[in-house]
Amino acid sequence: MAKIRNIPPNFFADFLSAEEEEALLGESREEDDFIFISTTSIFCRRTLARISEFFEETVPLYHGDVFRSHFRMTLSTFETLCQLLAPSEHIPKGNAFGRRPIDPQKQIAVAVWALANQESCRQISDRFNITMSSVSRCIRRVANALVDLRGDLIQWPRGNPS
Repeated sequence: MAKIRNIPPNFFADFLSAEEEEALLGESREEDDFIFISTTSIFCRRTLARISEFFEETVPLYHGDVFRSHFRMTLSTFETLCQLLAPSEHIPKGNAFGRRPIDPQKQIAVAVWALANQESCRQISDRFNITMSSVSRCIRRVANALVDLRGDLIQWPRGNPS
């Protein structure tokens, strides 16, 4: 096993048993960049500069025409969509691990924004203060929920009733 040096002796005390720590650090304390970087990256998370509280504070201040120009639907249509999609099994309400869960209404807003605007996932993640992978998940979840409701919402013409 590769050894690590120049690490404070108590660095791994909370994470490793005494035997594991001795095996990792050992007597020679040779540096192995891969293990060190891997270990520290597990416990460290990047903080990115993002727009905070855009959905929570800014969007509610949008009046009818401004909301419609950004989301390409009226506020009442968006609220109806939220009422239809929020109970769906595709849009989770909780999270068993990691960061706190994204509110179902915010997930729907992210998906509608992505469909209504020509912004990249990176720009949407910055605007809504969520990760890029969460943007992709929100779009997929809302799309799946819409597919489940297609039979209730789409009515095809049945021909001439004469």
